This record gives sequence, C-alpha cells and structure tokens, in this order.
Amino acid sequence: MSTEHNDELKPQIAHLPTLEYFNRTYALSLAYDDKKAIGLFRDYESSEKAKRLKAELNNVKNGLVDKQACDKLIGKKRWHRFGGTEDSYQRWAIAVLLMLSKPG
Repeated sequence: MSTEHNDELKPQIAHLPTLEYFNRTYALSLAYDDKKAIGLFRDYESSEKAKRLKAELNNVKNGLVDKQACDKLIGKKRWHRFGGTEDSYQRWAIAVLLMLSKPG
C-alpha cells in the first residue's frame, strides 16, 4: 500500500471545540500570544479541559485536522509564524503542547 493511499484514508477532523474555546477566551484577548494564553488557561481551567485541549492539539500535530479548519481556527498568522509550510500547523501544535507540559 502506498503512502499516498494511506493519506487518503486519514480522518479529517474539522471541529475542535476546546481549541476554539481556548482561542476565543484566552488567545484572542492576548493578541495570540500563545505562551501567555496557555499560562492563563492552566490557571483557570480544569484538568479535564486541559486534557481535551491536549487531545485536540495532538490531532493537529498528527495531521488529522482538515487544513481549512486549521486556517480558520489556528489562523494564517500562526501558520506564517511557524514557517508557512505544509507542516506549520503541526509545528504550532507541538509548541503549544510543550507549553502545556511545562510546570506552571
């Protein structure tokens, strides 16, 4: 089986409610300063919500999220900030996951 065929079988997730909540509640008000937004998110949200955010970020990291959904939800500015290449959203997700994993 070719790699190209496997890519066609990947599920394409288009709805990421916790990431949308994170952006709307934290990132937007901080001009998309993800480091500050993650700090506030950790301070104010439950561990369950943090687990859901991590799961959604892992979906982005693993390339399972539809590119149009990433364009809308994560945004072109972040895409450009992380290189403006095919894997920019994945690299952004890795960076945010690292921020989430650092102690408070």
